Amino acid sequence: MVDIHVRTKAMIFRKTRNADRPRIDQLVKVHFPPNRQNRAVGIMRQGRLPIPAYSVVATLQGVVVGSIDFYSVVLPSGAVVPLLGPVVVDAGQRNKGLGRALVEHGLHQVAGREDGILIVGVESYYVLYGFQTACVKNMQLQGEIAPFVLMGLEFEHGVFCREKGTITKSV
Repeated sequence: MVDIHVRTKAMIFRKTRNADRPRIDQLVKVHFPPNRQNRAVGIMRQGRLPIPAYSVVATLQGVVVGSIDFYSVVLPSGAVVPLLGPVVVDAGQRNKGLGRALVEHGLHQVAGREDGILIVGVESYYVLYGFQTACVKNMQLQGEIAPFVLMGLEFEHGVFCREKGTITKSV
């Protein structure tokens, strides 16, 4: 596997390696609620690995300080699209633009390769990247997502608007 490097303020962005997973899991455990596996998105990710081509870490002096992952999910029609998340940033690197940089980098990686991306997140934050709730209003996940909302970013116009029903995890 070839690493992709993007330098930002002494940060190196590169493809996630298997050896990074314990550190990513540690960051997620610290920064996300303990019941996350029982919520809709946790259920979608449970027992699965993220899409390797889109998963990226940010490192500072060789230490993973941020991560973005995407997981394959199945739309009601059977089409497979990526579900963004989690995006996680070490507490010492928060409020420095690293989360934004990870999201922008992740979206750039996926654009042109997929028809769209789904996310369950904070609407006021993700609308800044073009995510919308209107295009996914006829779809739902199994399980709780509140206080967050399901949103979609379409690269192919109408890909989500045509869908109606439950989004499931891919096999």
